[in-house]
Amino acid sequence: MSMAYGDCLCRELGVGIVPYSPLGKGFFGGKAVVESIPANSYLPSLPRFTGENFDKNKILYWKIETLAEKHGCTPAQLALAWILHQGDDVVPIPGKFIFSSLAFFS
Repeated sequence: MSMAYGDCLCRELGVGIVPYSPLGKGFFGGKAVVESIPANSYLPSLPRFTGENFDKNKILYWKIETLAEKHGCTPAQLALAWILHQGDDVVPIPGKFIFSSLAFFS
């Protein structure tokens, strides 16, 4: 399965690929699916987190979570592993834009 339509051209030109938001704006973290989206969150402004799209994406999330459990990892780890498996020229950079939350990692 290919990442996207642009990967063939990038590979042909020898250009590396840096996937944008490889964890789906937090979707693969599962919090928005398992719990609820906080009222002050920007996520409801994204189509994947609203209405019918969100309902369909929840189903997809549960399937990914089941597959992740089978492999002994989290859905986020599975998503990153899939991206890393796409080739040595694909380098995901998962990020965090709320600096106060970075204390968790220190």
